[in-house]
Amino acid sequence: MITQQRYIYFQKNVKALNYFLLIGFFLYLEYLFANVLVEYFNRYTYSFDLFKYLETKALFILLLIYLQNTKPSNFIYGISFLLIIFFLIPNMIIFEFMDAPRIIIYGIIYSIILTLTLNPGKFTIYFPEISRQNHILGMIVITIAMLVPCILAYGINLHYDLFLFNTENVYGVRAGNMARETFLSSYFNSWLAKVALPVLMVYGMLRNEKSLVIFSIACLLYLFLVGAHKSVFLTIFVVLFLRFFKNYQTKIFFLLLSLFFLFYLSRMVTIMLDNNMLESIVLRRTFFDPAVSNIYYMDFFKNTPIYLSQSLLKDLITYPFLEAPEKIISTIYFDSPKGNANNGLISDAYMNFGVIGIFAYGFLFALLIKIFESIKMHHSFFGIFFVIIYTFISSFFLTTLLSHGVLLFLLIGLLFLKDSQEKFYLQTK
Repeated sequence: MITQQRYIYFQKNVKALNYFLLIGFFLYLEYLFANVLVEYFNRYTYSFDLFKYLETKALFILLLIYLQNTKPSNFIYGISFLLIIFFLIPNMIIFEFMDAPRIIIYGIIYSIILTLTLNPGKFTIYFPEISRQNHILGMIVITIAMLVPCILAYGINLHYDLFLFNTENVYGVRAGNMARETFLSSYFNSWLAKVALPVLMVYGMLRNEKSLVIFSIACLLYLFLVGAHKSVFLTIFVVLFLRFFKNYQTKIFFLLLSLFFLFYLSRMVTIMLDNNMLESIVLRRTFFDPAVSNIYYMDFFKNTPIYLSQSLLKDLITYPFLEAPEKIISTIYFDSPKGNANNGLISDAYMNFGVIGIFAYGFLFALLIKIFESIKMHHSFFGIFFVIIYTFISSFFLTTLLSHGVLLFLLIGLLFLKDSQEKFYLQTK
């Protein structure tokens, strides 16, 4: 009885707990940046500016008050927290302690506010009605149709040593993988890893179809062992972790707790083993590399917006550089000619259209999220949205829509997952 009472009390107060945890997360991430990241990685500098510090804190508190008073849907609540945790806070810290343009954090806040408040009106996207009995068959057919070209391209040469996460092995396998890939496999690989297989895995768990879950995990492991992308391996755990818990508020609570634990664990590994690889992945690459890259993109392209000449409008507008943007930034700012400094929404928007692009892309992003909200998917698919949100932060906008499968997820949602939070055959809440 006491346990049940405590659980009810927790559910009533989890939103308030999330706000306190979020504030603590911001302060702790500031501490790690100033005392860990700056010490170990020379691409980061520390210069305290009291006015910027107070400015970010005021904006942060005002945004939380706005979020609380707006009372968004549970789905938008969850998406907003993801944007604040992985997008806003790291860029605020970079703004506080490095010479970052102010437009970055204001552009992110604008995107979050639009996500909270945008009302596109009533609209309906008509798609053929597929009976519930054919949902599993349809998703399996789509998955296998994409999986076959990948197997034909990459074969079954599995690199089990990738589980050691040795950097040389990873990049060596990736190079061989890229040499073998075809046009179809390059697209299908990402679509499978980020959308199709995670959807099938969660759907199988909701329908208690264990064979679907095992098949999906096995295929994800296959893609990891032939392609060496750590994100594919981590997607399994992220999607499984966020599939559980009763609602979006509880998912955010345990996500924040798990991040605190990962920070602590990676710190202990660095101290005890004198190896900061885990800390580099958890802290630097996940949170701060995309944020610091925003500075570099805005510095390089401040006088030469490229107006999609490297992608959608390449046949109409001449691209002014010899190499792709991600290659240029990697070479000049990261001293890594072989690298690809991909980056997300803010960098892409500014690179193509300057300041106006930041507000235009922010609107398009918020509109897309609102369309996903209208589908009313079951909350168990939240882990896939986690992957998608982070992809928007670390990849170009059009690339995320097409190459990384966001439009595919939209299609699958409309065909198979629409109103699934209300359907009787998905019993979890």
